[in-house]
Amino acid sequence: RPGDYVAIMAYVDPSDAHEEALDELRTAIRDRYRVATTVGFGPRFLHSTGQLHKGG
Repeated sequence: RPGDYVAIMAYVDPSDAHEEALDELRTAIRDRYRVATTVGFGPRFLHSTGQLHKGG
């Protein structure tokens, strides 16, 4: 639906290997489902990015 997106919040240790794998996953989801995607390492506490992922 218009406005939908997929957010991948990976609760793993940040590393180049994890970043590369997550970006490949994000790109595959974007291309397959034609939706906006975002990826990042899970926050240490929800408030830092929580509002974005709660809907605004």
